[in-house]
Amino acid sequence: MTLELIAISKALAYAGNNNWDKVIYSDSKSAIRHLARCVSGYGGVPTAFCVLPQLLQYELRNVQVKYQWIPAHIEIYGNEEAEKLANTTHFKAKYALIMGASRLANVMEERDFLRDRPNKGV
Repeated sequence: MTLELIAISKALAYAGNNNWDKVIYSDSKSAIRHLARCVSGYGGVPTAFCVLPQLLQYELRNVQVKYQWIPAHIEIYGNEEAEKLANTTHFKAKYALIMGASRLANVMEERDFLRDRPNKGV
């Protein structure tokens, strides 16, 4: 699941700084569900928590990010090529997507503050 989470992180980075809503397609139900649990405050693997700051940046710009599961190996355009690419390179890739607990706490606190700020008095 770690590689799928890295792929989602890379897709979010690739999606850029425009203010268009995003849809991330993945054939990994486990990665999508894991991210949903992390956003809800449940525990998760460190790689999943590295996606949270990216989601926060989109949320602060009122950009919606949605995830769509697509089944693997049924000849969906682009999915088979992505699978081949992942299988040929994943052993060569080295990633260090680790966020400390204190950084994660800061990110979540900032998100909650900014989300609740419009509802508070002056």
